[in-house]
Amino acid sequence: MQNKHKGFTLIELMVTIAIMAIIAMIAAPSFSQMKERRLVQESLRDLASSLTTARSNAALYRQDVTVHLGQKGNGDESNLYWELKDEDLKVTYYQVECREASEDDPTKVNSQKIISVESLEFNPQGNINDLNNPLRIEIKNNKTIQYLQVSNFGRVEILPNSGLGGAC
Repeated sequence: MQNKHKGFTLIELMVTIAIMAIIAMIAAPSFSQMKERRLVQESLRDLASSLTTARSNAALYRQDVTVHLGQKGNGDESNLYWELKDEDLKVTYYQVECREASEDDPTKVNSQKIISVESLEFNPQGNINDLNNPLRIEIKNNKTIQYLQVSNFGRVEILPNSGLGGAC
């Protein structure tokens, strides 16, 4: 009577490991893109939350509330601080203006790049002081871009795309 050992051969194990390695190599880029996208979305939601909280605090406490952008600090009811969560993220601020329509050119959104915005100050009515047109904020890293718009009336909105160059 012959005694056979049951189990896997070395070749079968090597083939299985090779297949798993190929699957891992295919999945790795999508994991890194997912991580990049998550960082951008998290930073954008954090900014939207800070701006909404500032607007609410301004109305609640009947005083001006300032959001300091890109700065560290200890916040209180009149000062909030927001900074990017990762050094690879970049922020760009756009002042948005609508042009008048003409026969040749329908109404378009015109943006002017703003070099730096250090803070936004909400007044007790919930409006932003010294902001005449909406402010569009772009947060991006290598491949992911997300947009947030703040109106001069203090409304905060996360946008699905930039909206620049489209109709007003």
